[in-house]
Amino acid sequence: MINVLENKILGPAIRQGLAIGEARGEARGEARGEAKGMWKLLQRQIERRFGPMPGWALDKLHSASPDVIEGWSDRLADAKALEEIFSL
Repeated sequence: MINVLENKILGPAIRQGLAIGEARGEARGEARGEAKGMWKLLQRQIERRFGPMPGWALDKLHSASPDVIEGWSDRLADAKALEEIFSL
């Protein structure tokens, strides 16, 4: 069996492609992990203040980007009701 990675012509290009793919995968994984950590923390803070979150709010929270979650976390301090956090 031929090991393409050891090929003098194809090997370097394939190794470079693999490295790029790995870096992109790591970046996506880190971004997802960051978002998940942010929404878990915000969910905990909201539930501590307002009680269990309804489904609509959980759906919004779990599908939001880190930037949006950060904005919502800023609103938590002044919100009188859960709806105030998620309204724009």
